[in-house]
Amino acid sequence: MLSIVFYVNGIVYGYDDDPRYKLTADLFDKYKNEHPPKGYNGTGVVITVEMFGAIVIEVKETEQVTSYLIAHNQKWVDPRLRWDPKKYDGIESIVVPLQKIWRPDTYIYNSIEVKDLVDNEKDFARLNYIGEIEINCPQYVQAFCTIAVHMFPFDTQFCTIAITSNQLGFTEINVTVTPPKYATFRFTGNSEWELCNVSMVYHELKETGLWGIPSVEYQYVFQIKRRSTYYVTVIIIPIFLIATLSIVGIFAPGSKNETGNCVNLGLGTLLALMVLLGIVADRLPKSDDMPLLGL
Repeated sequence: MLSIVFYVNGIVYGYDDDPRYKLTADLFDKYKNEHPPKGYNGTGVVITVEMFGAIVIEVKETEQVTSYLIAHNQKWVDPRLRWDPKKYDGIESIVVPLQKIWRPDTYIYNSIEVKDLVDNEKDFARLNYIGEIEINCPQYVQAFCTIAVHMFPFDTQFCTIAITSNQLGFTEINVTVTPPKYATFRFTGNSEWELCNVSMVYHELKETGLWGIPSVEYQYVFQIKRRSTYYVTVIIIPIFLIATLSIVGIFAPGSKNETGNCVNLGLGTLLALMVLLGIVADRLPKSDDMPLLGL
């Protein structure tokens, strides 16, 4: 029994002597994660946003929906979470559960579905001694994308993921968008689409929204280019060959005296073209923008 008491006391005192445990306890003793930190000069909390990875999963042209896997991070400074490393055995940074800290209430407003790849209850944030917080946000996103098919199958699309705050305007948060660093940025397309570029755009919407305050938004703009080899091989070349053979067949020697053969050739050509163009029609949205291939 006495050994158990000493063992328990050893654990308790061991934690008390751990500088990380003491630092965490001191930081969050009176910390309230319901309230945002104070900004500087009335400009709101500066949120730095950067994307460092993106994968195009699927593009559904008929539904005008695009799916991605994205990885982006957010940084900001919370003065309430500063400390002097000299008082805590030289510790300059710690990892804390994400639920313990305040974070911007941003969301993707043009999305159909968003899934966090890491559950918030199991996610962590990196905190350093000047109060700077960094969180990583790996997500699966399915969002609307207006597909322009005029140049199909040699088209390039520009799809966006638009992110804004639910309740905070630019007087509460001030978003700074950092362009991707392409030396370390990882992005890729899929078998049909090539992800050519990812840029970021920041807007201050002066119009008052639901809560009567101006809002902010930032967008990831994905430039994706269709890989046209499949459509050239399966559609364009066969259509060219069928059209060429039909013209040659009509004007071939002896065909002028065989009207029935010309009619059969024309009907066969028309049927083949309808089948091939039907493949194109099944892949495109029903819109007024007609592709050059269908003209």
